Amino acid sequence: IQLMRPAWATILEKRPRLGDPARAEAILDRHRKVMERLRHRLDAMRPQGTIRVRKLEDGDELDLNAAVAAAIDTRLRRQPDPRVMMRLDRKIRDTAVMVLLDLSESTNDPTAGGETVLDLTQSACVLLAEAIHRVGDRFALHGFNSDGRAQVFYSNFKDFSQPWDNIARARLMGAEGRLSTRMGAAIRHATLHLRGIRAARRLMLVITDG
Repeated sequence: IQLMRPAWATILEKRPRLGDPARAEAILDRHRKVMERLRHRLDAMRPQGTIRVRKLEDGDELDLNAAVAAAIDTRLRRQPDPRVMMRLDRKIRDTAVMVLLDLSESTNDPTAGGETVLDLTQSACVLLAEAIHRVGDRFALHGFNSDGRAQVFYSNFKDFSQPWDNIARARLMGAEGRLSTRMGAAIRHATLHLRGIRAARRLMLVITDG
């Protein structure tokens, strides 16, 4: 159209409306076996192996290199370093998960089972959130839709620092499908939230029909 358009988009974070948290409990009751299988899979992804923590005065076994160095210092009449022990520590789990939901108008479309795409999105999100919560990883639940580049609406249902409680479930159950999908701007904004979290592994999952 011979019109120069600058590369910009405006993110508008909005307060999510509350739905019925009992719907989330009903989803968990109906699909508890699926959630347990998902939890077992997540739990099986624990880091493998151990880390040697050296230079300890009290440990599980002798650090041979440190012991030899201490013996040499003793022979040379120097003060030896008493930290000649080491300990084997298991690697700890340190994962943060950002779940980003597409909440555009197309999620109101019915599926073959009679539910809408949004219903399935909410069910998947509830099961995933409950599984991650039981494993003990940190996670956030955000959603987005847009009315052009000037209005990309962004909802924060649960942040990393917030608990997975009835308030978070109510916010998720209150999500509505409307307007359009502008995924790039939402992903970049979600990345800013994720970047502020210190974790060995940071993961973003986008649940969308697009």
